[in-house]
Amino acid sequence: MRPGRGLLLGLLAAGVVLGLGYRWMGSRAYADAVALQLADRCAEAIPRFQQVVDLYDDFSDLTQAARQQIDLCEQLVRADTARAAARWRDAVRGYQAAARAAAGQPFEAVLLRRLADIQPEYRSAAEKAYADAVAVQLAGRCLDSFSLFQTVIELYNDFSDLTQSARQQIDICAQVVRADNARNSGRWQEAVRGYQAAARAAAGQPAEVVPLGRLADLQAIAIADSTTLDACRGIGILDAFRAEGVSLSRQAQAAIPTAIFQCGRASDNANNYRLAADMYARLLTDYPSHPNAREARRLRADAEVNDAFSKSTPRHSSLQPSGPGRAGVVTLEIVNDSPEPLEFFFSGPTSDVIVLGPCPTCQTYPLFGPLYCPNRGPRQIITLPPGTYRVLARSRGGTSVTSHHAVWDLASGMWYTNCYVINVWRFGG
Repeated sequence: MRPGRGLLLGLLAAGVVLGLGYRWMGSRAYADAVALQLADRCAEAIPRFQQVVDLYDDFSDLTQAARQQIDLCEQLVRADTARAAARWRDAVRGYQAAARAAAGQPFEAVLLRRLADIQPEYRSAAEKAYADAVAVQLAGRCLDSFSLFQTVIELYNDFSDLTQSARQQIDICAQVVRADNARNSGRWQEAVRGYQAAARAAAGQPAEVVPLGRLADLQAIAIADSTTLDACRGIGILDAFRAEGVSLSRQAQAAIPTAIFQCGRASDNANNYRLAADMYARLLTDYPSHPNAREARRLRADAEVNDAFSKSTPRHSSLQPSGPGRAGVVTLEIVNDSPEPLEFFFSGPTSDVIVLGPCPTCQTYPLFGPLYCPNRGPRQIITLPPGTYRVLARSRGGTSVTSHHAVWDLASGMWYTNCYVINVWRFGG
């Protein structure tokens, strides 16, 4: 038997009705999922969209749209997760990517609201990260602040004002660290110059206190050193400030002559007689009225003699008296019969220096010089306690004249005269 025409038409009509109902149900399920999505309930919308994909795969337009909305919701959920974990840049990038993908769709409004909502938190987090880095920097821990400023640059580069400032602070701290390294190596002038450069770069900013604090610390170290065996370090620091034109505090300025004198004493103790003599000479030149000047004069004579004797073996000469002198003391007459200015140092029962100007009418002599003192040049007569003296005579006019050092035994009640001439040794014609 064959079905009748009416039955076929009925079946076709039923199929159409069922198809329309199926489509209506799929559309309704999709609409319900979208409603949840637009209500900002993506976590609930995702399984609803998945149902549309699973149950209504005959309608490719609905399933394709559902898949797209699942992707958008999953991006929002991932961005929300990043936001909850304070991964602000990841969250912002996630919302931005989702908003681009949802452009022109109703869900775009949800994503744009998220972006608007997160901006104050994002900015606040960026400012806090920057403030944390600055706090470490202002605590004087420049090395530790590097990574924190770098984090600001990497995680919050949407805020150009903060990242630009972070780069500037890294540069300032790099200058401070280089100056710290110079300081730790005792390169005082390089350290002072570095701190000065950092202070100029940070002028008017909170970070300015870091290099200025380092400079103040150096001055404090120098002041503390000035009365100790570390005085040479102290005067080195103070000299570095002056060489770089950096003003010293009143206390630091007052510490300079003491540091010079104590550096001389420390150098004496370390058998560095050349540095000791130079320090004493500097004190006498720069601070002739200093309370330690008189002692520095005596110590300088000892140091100069010690330096000369440490470099070559002296002659132990028997200086013959020229006649009787005052009882109980030695009378010593020194004559400069040379065209060069003369320094005569003596070290023994008492120590001092005699400085005599040049003799304009005196000459130099070949080989061993005159048999007797010409007695034409400047002279000075002093009295000394009797005893053994180490003496050093040298020209003040230049280093081309060889100095003379010897050991003299000087007896009480006698007068001694010694003149100095310059012998010129010529070889060949």
